[in-house]
Amino acid sequence: MSKHVTLRLTIEVSYALNGVDQKEVESLLEDAANHMAGEGLFTGETAAEVTTWKHSIDGIHASAP
Repeated sequence: MSKHVTLRLTIEVSYALNGVDQKEVESLLEDAANHMAGEGLFTGETAAEVTTWKHSIDGIHASAP
């Protein structure tokens, strides 16, 4: 039986929106996570296999202009 491990990658991004809608940059972050998974970047050239993965985009702090 293969050993299993659960790891968490945390990336926190602060944006100056400069007129861009927050939903658009949230979508870009979601696309980045899906790209990493789709391109095999979670495992690279190893024998490791991703059994499950999930992501969430959470607004932490928003300030008025």
